[in-house]
Amino acid sequence: MFKSDILSKLLFLLFLAFASALAQPEKTYVPNAVGPYLGQKPPGLTPALFAPGIISTDANEFACTISPDGKEIFFTRRDTAQNRNIIMVARQDEKGWLTPVTTPKIGDFEGMEPYVTPDGKKLFFQTWRQFSDAEKPSMDIWMSEKTEAGWGEPVHLDHPFNPNKAMYISMAKNGTIYTTDISGGMGSGKIVYTLPKENKYQDFIPLPEIINATGREIYPCIAPDESFLLFVRANQDMTTAIFVSFKKPDGTWDNPQKIDLGTDHAVMPQLSPDGKYLFFMVSPGRLKGDIYWVDAAVIPAAKQKK
Repeated sequence: MFKSDILSKLLFLLFLAFASALAQPEKTYVPNAVGPYLGQKPPGLTPALFAPGIISTDANEFACTISPDGKEIFFTRRDTAQNRNIIMVARQDEKGWLTPVTTPKIGDFEGMEPYVTPDGKKLFFQTWRQFSDAEKPSMDIWMSEKTEAGWGEPVHLDHPFNPNKAMYISMAKNGTIYTTDISGGMGSGKIVYTLPKENKYQDFIPLPEIINATGREIYPCIAPDESFLLFVRANQDMTTAIFVSFKKPDGTWDNPQKIDLGTDHAVMPQLSPDGKYLFFMVSPGRLKGDIYWVDAAVIPAAKQKK
């Protein structure tokens, strides 16, 4: 009787292991993707399409962010069949880079513009979902925290980010968040920052007029040490450009300089975690665009042209 019980338990455990293996989706890898950045050849001072056919495809892709260890690359892809934006992730393991998939716990909802914080512990993003029975769905900022088991359940952020008051998150190492204040409605925007205090964020503080000169300043990307700020300035003719402003020793911001990227449709700047590359989207038309990257030396080059 004792041996029979042991055999039954062993058979049951084998069954569970087999069932678990069947439940796990088969991993598919990107061919020849070995090393950092999906094994792509690093760009020079001329922007290059990032990971063509893998990240940048015939679909509309934008808003790329990379974890501090370089092993997760998040980006947004437009799903034309479902007519919505979805957040994708490509991950690197000991065998190479896995084919990009919908981000777990986030991809079930429409989402876009992911951002991994400098410490790798938080993932901010925008998503269209209802967060309570009392509120209507809106495109708000949500956040997921990293756990030992992976990214946790997303939570809806409180004041000052929501409802529908902020767009595109960037964080300095000290926790200060820079974002676009969109509370003025579509067609307007200004760069603001907010300081953490007692596990909460304070009211938005607008950057000075030298940054917010036109009322169409969007998509901030702050250097980890806050030594410079990248942002986009949109023109009335629908052209856009990425600017950089360097912080002076007295804490004020220098006159912004346009970064020459060879296009009038550059948006959504993002720095690689090692600071070597600038990622951005080129968007020549609505729902059409790709992710590019370029050597970050183009940023101090803008300062030298003053």
